[in-house]
Amino acid sequence: MVSLAVIVERKNSMSIVIKTLNIPTKVREKINTELRLVDTRIRQGEHGNLRCSRSLKQRQCNLYRNLPGTGAKWASRPLGVRRHAKLDQSDALWLMRSPAVQAFAIHIDASQLERKWSREKGVGTFARGSIGEYTRIIDEHPLINLHGNEDLLEAFEQFQNLSDKTQQQLLELHKYANAERDDVLADKLRRKNIAESKIPMMVNVSSAFTANAFNVEDPGSPGGVRRALFPTISRINHSCMPNAHTYYDPLSGKMTCHTLSGIQPGEEILISYFSILLTRQKRQERAATWKFVCKCPACEGGSLTERTRSDLQVMRAEHDVVTNKSVDAQQAQNHVHRMNEMLKTVSDDKWLRPQLPIAYDQMASSFMMLFEATNELSLLQSIQENLVNSTTAEANIIGTESFATSKRREKLQAFEKVAKQIEVEG
Repeated sequence: MVSLAVIVERKNSMSIVIKTLNIPTKVREKINTELRLVDTRIRQGEHGNLRCSRSLKQRQCNLYRNLPGTGAKWASRPLGVRRHAKLDQSDALWLMRSPAVQAFAIHIDASQLERKWSREKGVGTFARGSIGEYTRIIDEHPLINLHGNEDLLEAFEQFQNLSDKTQQQLLELHKYANAERDDVLADKLRRKNIAESKIPMMVNVSSAFTANAFNVEDPGSPGGVRRALFPTISRINHSCMPNAHTYYDPLSGKMTCHTLSGIQPGEEILISYFSILLTRQKRQERAATWKFVCKCPACEGGSLTERTRSDLQVMRAEHDVVTNKSVDAQQAQNHVHRMNEMLKTVSDDKWLRPQLPIAYDQMASSFMMLFEATNELSLLQSIQENLVNSTTAEANIIGTESFATSKRREKLQAFEKVAKQIEVEG
């Protein structure tokens, strides 16, 4: 199987992955060949399978092609054709609200990533070639996936159900050397009458799982949390100023990884193992649970980033307080100004992009508070724009098909209905 993704582009706008499909290998080369010809056809002005616009510099065209073997169609709305996706807010909303509309380009796959030595971090994951911002680079199911109340025996049962090759892949993951812990675990297994011949392997699996599993939110799991081990993502190193972002989707059961910025050939892919808004001390405490000391630029002397993190925490706390009390028009206006400053702060740094959906959402609620204080109908447009931005920003970093993005889209659509009713009555 080869992974393809829905990708579109508009000038001076943000990137977004709209849809991901698995395409049978037998049609891969045919699709690849067609996609490689896209740029050539546009440059030469040939129509062929594409209906190109006259303005070749804008690289706009209408696509009416079926992808063989997929049952999917390319879009019939003018969209740019590029390897890396971009679109403006109107296109984002149009695409998200039109489930039949899909425009495709080759999606990055594991062959574009490589494992090699990373200075002071051991082995890391690197880009073989250039990767655009907001590109989905990994999309995978866990090898082992446990509810909060499940234990090692369940983990080992899942391990035994894996293929020999996949078992070996799991056992090759990094493990923490802790003889005392291993002895304690072995004793517990003996008390459960586990065969002595199985105990060394079970301890080995437990060590790999403990060192590499993620805590992921899952509303359907006891306690709302799962422990899951993802074979590729678990090999990505940490940074408090990451260039990629991970998300576990409880609907698909997959974890995805999207780039937050453009990645250069040979550049290491880095994610954050915990909230990037924590203080340096708290981040080092969290890093210690993975048995490492973080030496990223932020932790080695990034005083500016520390101030940014602190400011964001303060402004969010202030927002929670203000929106839960009655305020007059002037107080609401002052708060909108404060939240706008927070939004500018978040927008300035690409490593903060995972905070953008929340920032736009809080900006929308701030304008809502101002609307309630003034009844100024023009503020409804500001609220809608920020909800659109929140939805688009979420889709950029986790995909439009994700559970979280769908919730933001539902919120936006619910507001639009209310806004129309207010405008009719007003």
